[in-house]
Amino acid sequence: MKPSIIGFLKRARKPTDARFRNQLYVLLVCLVLSVIIWILIKLSQTYVAPVSFKYEFTGVPQDKVIFPEQKKIIATIKGKGSDLFSLKYMTIKPVFYIDISGINYKKDKKKQHFFLLSRQIQQDVANQLPNPFQLTGISPDSLFFSLSQKKIIKIPVKPNLNLHFRQQYLQYDSLILDPAFITVEGPASILDTIKVIKTERKSVDNLDETATFSLSLKLPFDEEYINYSDKMTEVTIPVEKFTESSVEVAVEIIHNEPGIRIKTFPEKVHITFLIAMKDYSRLDKNQFRVAVRYDEASRQQRKLKTELIQMPSFIRLVKAEPEYVDFIIMKQ
Repeated sequence: MKPSIIGFLKRARKPTDARFRNQLYVLLVCLVLSVIIWILIKLSQTYVAPVSFKYEFTGVPQDKVIFPEQKKIIATIKGKGSDLFSLKYMTIKPVFYIDISGINYKKDKKKQHFFLLSRQIQQDVANQLPNPFQLTGISPDSLFFSLSQKKIIKIPVKPNLNLHFRQQYLQYDSLILDPAFITVEGPASILDTIKVIKTERKSVDNLDETATFSLSLKLPFDEEYINYSDKMTEVTIPVEKFTESSVEVAVEIIHNEPGIRIKTFPEKVHITFLIAMKDYSRLDKNQFRVAVRYDEASRQQRKLKTELIQMPSFIRLVKAEPEYVDFIIMKQ
């Protein structure tokens, strides 16, 4: 017997004989048909099997948010093998909706959570099972959940940008965000921890004109329990060409001591700055004021520090020279 089986297997690896090949094909077809028939017989029989389902609570008070501890329940279902196989592996399983508005759920003092017994929802789940399945049980035997106060707040959006400009180009004004704030609804215990919502990080190179693009928001918590009014924001970067310019401004002296006059050397300060080309016609040196302060603290000093106390809002990178001036005190 043993040599004949070994010989058969060797011949099956390289079936050169035509008659033997035909016999081998017939054997394989019969074997496949036998397996199919056996599977069909098994699938036509009735079985009891556990199937996991997602579930959601309904009937929650409008001012509350519910947090179930378990994500799924295990339903023990009776049905034909073919139907059970299709439910578990071939179709999208239904989500069970469990209405807690009419259920007398209880508070667990140890966990400070609420719970309801699975037998309290068994009929509700059975009614949602597709035909022809029968529900025989549910596990776990208790479903735990927490209830939190619902809150609605507005949270600012913060762009996460890395900007690089072409030579002579700069950001002209503040970034424009649309929306600049988003409305977030969820449990107060979570929302109180959110101070700002950032965007995805984006690098932009060689900026030489105003640019607008959309950015995704990095939502800090799962949307399962928190509602966000927006998931994207549109960012506009105002860009203008700048040029260097300068003005000379007389130094003002601020002091409150009567009977003296203070003279500085030099009497004027040279202010260098960048200004957008489109704002150049608006420039006036009277828009600048430079001052030094003489008080009790500066009496022992040899120089006074210059302060730019007034300048136009549309200039950038201001530098005043000299930073310190000499001075003399003269009696009036």
